[in-house]
Amino acid sequence: HQHNAIYYDPDQFFQGHLARAWQHAEKLNTPLKLQGPWPELWLDPVAGLIGSDAEFQRLRPFASVPVAAADTEISPLHDQPSPNSRQLPASSLIWKLSLWAARGRLPRGTPLDTPIYVRHWPNFTRLEIPPSALAITALWARKPHSLKDTVAILGIPQRYVFAYYSAANALQLAGPTSRAIDSLFAPEPLPKPPHRGLLQRFLDRLRS
Repeated sequence: HQHNAIYYDPDQFFQGHLARAWQHAEKLNTPLKLQGPWPELWLDPVAGLIGSDAEFQRLRPFASVPVAAADTEISPLHDQPSPNSRQLPASSLIWKLSLWAARGRLPRGTPLDTPIYVRHWPNFTRLEIPPSALAITALWARKPHSLKDTVAILGIPQRYVFAYYSAANALQLAGPTSRAIDSLFAPEPLPKPPHRGLLQRFLDRLRS
């Protein structure tokens, strides 16, 4: 029971519905709108933006509960968004929704003992930063580590590691290594992250 409690199914949440709608918009390369229990969203894959007439913070209550696919609708966007609409990069909103849905849990099927890689640094200047995200990224950038080992090495609450992984995985920035040999080698050097001075202090702590 405790093991099952640490998992959730992103496909059943607002996060999953938006991710599928965005992928569909990108495939068609045309604006779409996503309707559901939440305020209507318009998706512009050309500009890479998602818009709403409501404050994005108002989406939070809808992000933390399962939503049936039958209660959502994807359709062409024929009308121009209102001048007062808010806009966010699609990656920023999917990141937010995944944090709100996960609530310190992991996507169902995520292994606890398989080393985790990071493809590249998240753009923390545009994202809501979970606690200890910089330290976690720095550790995985040096060498893939499992989620269980990450908690033990950094000495931080499990929910921080799980929440960060869930958000990074939603943007395909992090995931389990696919082969056993991957755990033996550090990934290729990553681009320098923002706020280098703060990160360097984290790296110094990891080396000590």
